[in-house]
Amino acid sequence: DREANDHADAAAGVAVVLLNDHWLRSELVPGIVERYFGPTAESDFRVAIVARDSPADVVYADANTALAEVTTHPEGRQELFSGSVRAVGWHVANQGGQWVMVARHRSGSLQKAVDDVRRRNLLISFGILSLLGIAIVLNAVTARRAHRLAQQQIEFVAGVSDELRTPVSAIHLAAQNLADGAVTDVSRIRRYGETIQTETRRLRETVERVMQFAAMSAGQPIGPREPVDIGALVEDVAASARAERVDSNVEVTVAAGVPTILGDPLALRACVQNVLANALKHGGRSPRVQIAISVEAHHRAPELRLSFEDNGPGIPADERAHVFDPFFRGRAALEQRVQGNGLGLHLVSRLVAAHGGRVDVLNAASGGAAFVIHLPMGAAI
Repeated sequence: DREANDHADAAAGVAVVLLNDHWLRSELVPGIVERYFGPTAESDFRVAIVARDSPADVVYADANTALAEVTTHPEGRQELFSGSVRAVGWHVANQGGQWVMVARHRSGSLQKAVDDVRRRNLLISFGILSLLGIAIVLNAVTARRAHRLAQQQIEFVAGVSDELRTPVSAIHLAAQNLADGAVTDVSRIRRYGETIQTETRRLRETVERVMQFAAMSAGQPIGPREPVDIGALVEDVAASARAERVDSNVEVTVAAGVPTILGDPLALRACVQNVLANALKHGGRSPRVQIAISVEAHHRAPELRLSFEDNGPGIPADERAHVFDPFFRGRAALEQRVQGNGLGLHLVSRLVAAHGGRVDVLNAASGGAAFVIHLPMGAAI
């Protein structure tokens, strides 16, 4: 009886649990893998679980795992989880149970994954440093341009102020003398009137240059185009220059067959006036300017050529590349205190470019400067 009671007590302490193999494989194991390795689509690891004694019996394998790579080994199934498997990047879990889990990083091995991350971080760091370097260079260039712009603005204000102050002072003095009756001689009164007229013209030209510069800065270099007789326009500008400076000698030569072209007459007149005024200012006490108008062949199409040659000292080679820069004035102009604000030739280059042409500067055979305006003949009529 006692022995029967002992067997009964032993039987009462034993519990038998039957696990559903299908549920383990389809529910429990996938849930555990997802908990520790993350969702299959986002996980960095390829995971498989196989029977320890029968590697061909795959309990679980995610969608990214190649079963043949897990269950096949050239030296037999007994070496499935040996160093050869680890050599290709598989990491083997505890082999004491009936099932064994193997995992591999998607890069092939954990070391390779670490190397890839390190390499990517180095590339990102290098890219950031490169961007910082480029930003520093751009900041330096911007600061330099801002400094140049500020310097040009100062020079512009100084030049325009001088250009405005001189004619205004002359006009004020002449008008005051006439108003006070200090001048009674008819010839002197006429001379005072001519002075007022001349200085008024200078004042108007300065204002026009400033307005043209403002218009070009606003993106409106020229107005509507219409037929322009270049020969007649140049003759008219030359006649005005001769009347203003009686000591000057302005010669105009127009070749036969020069056509009428389409352009902005005010802009073209401003170009001729600015180039001619520049030549007269640098020509000394008796300036001489020779203007030649002709048609010349060009590799693309015939061009209208306007050449201005003066008898001045010429332009140094190191200054020719800057004569069309805004507010630029050469050393000789500054030393001799030649009047100007450095806008005239800049306006010429911009206005000619707006017509599809170009301006060249060189030294003439006579030793002076030569400015050549080329205008396309495509708009000839």
